[in-house]
Amino acid sequence: MSAELLSWAIEATAMITVAILLVLALRPILARAFGIRAAIVVWLLVPLLLIVGLLPARSIDVVPASDTQTVISLDGLGTVGTAARDIGASFSITWRVAVAAVWFAGVGLMLVLLALRQMRFRRSLGTLRPAGKRLLVSDSGSTGPVVLGAVRPCVIVPRNFSHRFGTRQRRLMLAHEYMHLKRADPVWNLIVAGFRCLFWFNPLVHVAATRFRRDQELACDASVLARRRHARRTYATALLALDDDLPVPTFGFGAHPLKERIRMLASLKRTSPRRHLAGSILALTVAVSMAAIAWAANPESESRGTTEGDQFAFDIEVTVDGQSQTGNLILTGDAAISSVGGQPRILADDTLRLEHRDDELGWAAEVTINRIPEEKFSVTATIRRNGELVSAPRMIIGADSPASIETRNPDTGEVAYRLVLTPVDPVQASPTAAARFDSAKLVFTVNGAVQLDTAVEFPPGPRDSTLISISRDGEPRPWSASVALTRLEGDRLELCLESFQLQDVKHSIMDKKGCMTFGANISDNVHMVGEFEDAGISWRLEMVPNAR
Repeated sequence: MSAELLSWAIEATAMITVAILLVLALRPILARAFGIRAAIVVWLLVPLLLIVGLLPARSIDVVPASDTQTVISLDGLGTVGTAARDIGASFSITWRVAVAAVWFAGVGLMLVLLALRQMRFRRSLGTLRPAGKRLLVSDSGSTGPVVLGAVRPCVIVPRNFSHRFGTRQRRLMLAHEYMHLKRADPVWNLIVAGFRCLFWFNPLVHVAATRFRRDQELACDASVLARRRHARRTYATALLALDDDLPVPTFGFGAHPLKERIRMLASLKRTSPRRHLAGSILALTVAVSMAAIAWAANPESESRGTTEGDQFAFDIEVTVDGQSQTGNLILTGDAAISSVGGQPRILADDTLRLEHRDDELGWAAEVTINRIPEEKFSVTATIRRNGELVSAPRMIIGADSPASIETRNPDTGEVAYRLVLTPVDPVQASPTAAARFDSAKLVFTVNGAVQLDTAVEFPPGPRDSTLISISRDGEPRPWSASVALTRLEGDRLELCLESFQLQDVKHSIMDKKGCMTFGANISDNVHMVGEFEDAGISWRLEMVPNAR
């Protein structure tokens, strides 16, 4: 189960719980004022809130972030790799798998139980013989009348139906069952069965299923007697002749509420069609309005812009056994890198994901930093050694306090691994951020020697690109490279090493382009590095602002 799906499941459970509590509170008020036929409409709030949970949050002028992958090396030499996509999830992979296994097991078990119950009920009916339009007669003498099925539902009556009940009683009881078909109750019951399977762990869902079933019966009774006020006594006598523990199919969710139905008949008040219509409209309005309020309350996704003035910045420092670490930082998302005092400084908009790897010593760290209100940051990390989880810290830090993520040697108690994330003022990282440049100097270095040092013009419009070709035919091993500079939305630029060919061999960067993004108003160097180990070639691409 992915972090997004798990997050949705938690949110959906909360919404369903709130919706059921609201319905259970509102339905008796609406029933007293407008009748049960109007009150049952408010149950629409439950599926509407679930739909709201599936809808995207409101958004205003969202600028899509670049799906970039950038690798920087802490010691100037590194290997470009494919960045992890799900770094910093709320739960570790182990917990997500465990939660998913339990949830799917519960869904499967509930589905099996409902299916077995439906099969057992169907077997109890015996042979079914046609007796009219969507009407079947059962071999059983104690089951029915009842509606069976969801796709093509039919009314089932017992074999002794005509002998057990009088003509008027039979007409009223059949009118009740056909009212279920007219109101599409079998379809609604199928939907409720789906809710029971998906949210099997929520007892309120099962309580609501039983209450909804009873409201269906009461609503059908009220509809049948709406134009047959004189038939209440006859109808009540027919209900009394039914078994109180009358079996029902799976989609009925429990015994028929015979006692409650008879009590309702005794207190049934005449509700005019106009009053019933007004109550139904009111119940529908309440359900839709509450769903709209819930959707409007979702966090609004709005563009913060993509200038560095709207970004946050972190300095990164990695230490292993007291030594500055030589490894790779792999960044995903819309990020820019600048070098300050020899340390990487990373800029991001709202979320920064990074991974640190050291294949030689087996250390790996995955970190997600999210900007949250009140000038704070949420930091989630996982630290592994040789694939085994060592630590999974989570913390909230202020804009002026660093986060130290570390693990200690259990034998000596000394720090074995430390990753320090220090929030810094992005203005300090870009003191001339307000300035705008139309060009910069591109520096391409191969094996420590500068091969290209030239000014390049920024492409004028979004999605415009400039392709820069570099070749060295006079080298002992001739090579050529292709670099693309593309302007993105929001006044940002993307620099990519498209290809590198050594003699007749074309090298790829783990089947991905090596790219980085940065703002057009850069004031510090931004760079990325990598190497082709099989060819023994390391490279560095750097953009240097002209105004220095």
